[in-house]
Amino acid sequence: MLTCSQCSSQVPDGYRFCWNCGAPIVAEEPKVEIVTPAEPAPSIQAQLVLVKGEGFPGISYHLRTKNHRMGRLHGTILFPDDRYLSLLHANLYYEDDKLFLADEGSDNGVFIKIHDSVEIEDGAHFLSGEQLLRFEQVDGYRPYHGVVAQPGDDAKFYGCPPEKSLHFRLVHLFRNHQEGAVFYASTNSVRLGREHCDLSFPFDRHISGRHARVYEENGQFFLQDLGSRNGTFLRINKPHHLSHGDHFFAGQQLFRVEISEAAA
Repeated sequence: MLTCSQCSSQVPDGYRFCWNCGAPIVAEEPKVEIVTPAEPAPSIQAQLVLVKGEGFPGISYHLRTKNHRMGRLHGTILFPDDRYLSLLHANLYYEDDKLFLADEGSDNGVFIKIHDSVEIEDGAHFLSGEQLLRFEQVDGYRPYHGVVAQPGDDAKFYGCPPEKSLHFRLVHLFRNHQEGAVFYASTNSVRLGREHCDLSFPFDRHISGRHARVYEENGQFFLQDLGSRNGTFLRINKPHHLSHGDHFFAGQQLFRVEISEAAA
């Protein structure tokens, strides 16, 4: 049956004119429904667990869509009171059935907890306890700007002779982009901890006695956690593949990643 466009009468198929009003019958074009294929769901299911003090879990965030942005103002995972988070700080996303973590150009970075030893490059930032340090390769001592020679005075500045060999240096970083002490490594290995280490921080209650080590081996440089209680965290500079049980810092928020296979 067709419907007359003029009087809405039902007209049998094959009629060219409406039996009621005589109007010509125009057959309707068949409607073609365009179906956009749904984005395939990842074969894994992940959630973030916000870790509170002493390792106790807090809120859980289920990661069910492809992107999960995090920040102080923009995103789906928000912490408006954390001033160390950028407005848009990080993104967690699925790709090829894997979960990745990416820094979205934040000011303070995203730090992943390392396992054993990882290779580091010039300019790498890492956290041990509450200490933020920057690793730098050495191409000579940093210039000393504290003393300015008088005009016309050709006297040489008096100081200690340089070490015969330098392997790398660690720069202590404070808030508001302030640099603190600079430690030059005259050996190929430097240990960090609360006491009896090459770099000791006795007043940091979050750092272990022997916490981490930076060392050189065959011209490459590595950061190693020495089984510390709270872990050593390395700032990521590219998307990082996350695995079950990984921990990372964004701002002052510590997260644990939990991943399981998606139900069929």
